[in-house]
Amino acid sequence: MDKNRKKEIINNYKKDELIKLSQSDDKILADFAKNKLGIKSDDLTFEQLRNIQDDQLIDLIFDKIKEVLALRYKSNQKKYKTPDNVIHELNTSLQAIYFTSIFEMYVQMGDTDKFINEATSSELLGLISAYRLFNLDNIADKISHGTTSDIEKEISDRGKIEKLKINYLRKHLNEFELN
Repeated sequence: MDKNRKKEIINNYKKDELIKLSQSDDKILADFAKNKLGIKSDDLTFEQLRNIQDDQLIDLIFDKIKEVLALRYKSNQKKYKTPDNVIHELNTSLQAIYFTSIFEMYVQMGDTDKFINEATSSELLGLISAYRLFNLDNIADKISHGTTSDIEKEISDRGKIEKLKINYLRKHLNEFELN
């Protein structure tokens, strides 16, 4: 068997396995497989957003944002150069969820300094604007001053942050529809 035929067989096998995985009951695995296959998941509609539980709302939107960013980047890599360049095409509210979710993951892992030191000025400005949008000016101020220990202290109050984000989301659901 020649190399090309062997490669074709392997690729067909991988594709078949991804197709099976895309039909999984595990949403994370199914969405991963769909993304690998270039198939987008279901649209995120106003009705779906309105009916989802508060404790799942932010994660659902964040996951859909990541999918949209990956698909747009894959569709035109020359235009975007890096996946991070796609985020600026989304509206302010979607950017706010994206930037704050990424930042809060860094904080939870103890990598606040890493984020602050490695983020571009555009990312930091987006993050500061995001916290202001959610009426979390105290966090935005601490980020702009770069006081890491104070940031970590503020971010540790997850309940307060989530409540303010959810309040904003519920009032602006139409801004979070994605397809």
